[in-house]
Amino acid sequence: IVELKAAGTVQDLLTLLTLPVSQSWIAVVIDGKIRDKRTLLKEGDEVLVMPLGGGG
Repeated sequence: IVELKAAGTVQDLLTLLTLPVSQSWIAVVIDGKIRDKRTLLKEGDEVLVMPLGGGG
């Protein structure tokens, strides 16, 4: 569980997490809906960060 000290966006959260994956290769799901990195987070949001993959 990660808590932001103040209101912030998905991008703020991703910066805090310092993921070793390019942020252009991830999808963010908030409370079951895909959202973009500019989405403002609110208290109680459940955020899932998923790496995108492809096959072929």
